[in-house]
Amino acid sequence: MARKDTLKSYVLLNAQSTASNFDTYSNPTNIDYLDNVGIQVVWTGTTVGVLEVYGSNDAANAQQGKYPTNWSKFEFGATINVDTTNSDLLIHMNQVPYSWIALKYTATSGTGTMTAKLTVKMVGG
Repeated sequence: MARKDTLKSYVLLNAQSTASNFDTYSNPTNIDYLDNVGIQVVWTGTTVGVLEVYGSNDAANAQQGKYPTNWSKFEFGATINVDTTNSDLLIHMNQVPYSWIALKYTATSGTGTMTAKLTVKMVGG
């Protein structure tokens, strides 16, 4: 039977305040050799802003404290708006050809918290 590598329910953000802008560039997630990426984002309060997903192929080594410095935004064809209409969303990315992934949030108004969990799976095996 073939082996299928996964990274299950890794926490990207844990109750991060949405009162101001933030990103995870300084603590990105390595997704080398993993293909399909799913991110579940949940927010509370009166959070209003824009969420963006970034990828990087910079040579980096997290174990040595070296992280990517060049980030490129994923284009989904629409802005990922975070507002009081909903309180969660799922982001699915199929066969991602990048080594690193990070999130960026730009606050517009309101306050609350945001939690994001990532799951990644390898195609085939």
